[in-house]
Amino acid sequence: MSQTSEIAEAKPQTAEKSTLKTALDLFYEWEAKKANQAYLRQPIEGKWKIYTWGQVGEEVRRMAAALKALQLPEKSNIGLVSKNCAHWIMADLAITLAGHISVPFYPSLTAAQLRQVMEHSQCKALFVGKLEVWTGMKAGVPEGVQVIAFPHYPGNEVVEGPGFLHWDKLIQTHAPLRENYYPDLRDLRTIIYTSGTTGNPKGVMFDHYTLAAPMEEGAKALEIEGECRFFFLSAFVPYRRAGFGRRGFAFFRRGSLFCRISGSICA
Repeated sequence: MSQTSEIAEAKPQTAEKSTLKTALDLFYEWEAKKANQAYLRQPIEGKWKIYTWGQVGEEVRRMAAALKALQLPEKSNIGLVSKNCAHWIMADLAITLAGHISVPFYPSLTAAQLRQVMEHSQCKALFVGKLEVWTGMKAGVPEGVQVIAFPHYPGNEVVEGPGFLHWDKLIQTHAPLRENYYPDLRDLRTIIYTSGTTGNPKGVMFDHYTLAAPMEEGAKALEIEGECRFFFLSAFVPYRRAGFGRRGFAFFRRGSLFCRISGSICA
């Protein structure tokens, strides 16, 4: 990797590894137990589109199969640039289910900024979604990177370009990946880049343990049981820099929802 940015590894100190479930473990669990219950709620032009756990599982598994069909190297970095939306969560899950590493980027980057973090992270593919600034950003996609466009969200730019793949077509043409992937807790889960306010953005490496431990410890601290739902509010920048970003606590733990600022409601 280039020396112009830094990569740092987070080293959590909480929870015993043997007791933890990864986000994928929890997703598999609720996909099976709550297939017909709402998981994600997406507002579109003043109306709610509700995705059940089963529906999300179907799309995630089909997209994971599509990613595998690209025949990328094992544990490739795959970028993700979009404002918060249901497909952000689904893409992040699909990347992990396919055995790759999710690398999210700020949706307000300029072309030069996008190119810098894309080249530094060596992403092999890039999901592009709900954006207001795609026209000014797309020149930053390095040559040879496969772009996968989310379905269009009204009020945002249409994501188009030569050779681009499209979410809806991919999930129509690929059968769902039925085999569950079980990563080791110390396997790399994501690289989250800082905003770059003190220089070039720095990529922080988080393994599955780093994200699983707060869910486990949070459930214990809050004494969560049953079907409780929680609506967490947090300032965006500190929360992002804490290493949770959009994925935060976006999974059910003990039947209760842990969430970032929007929980299961996608803005």
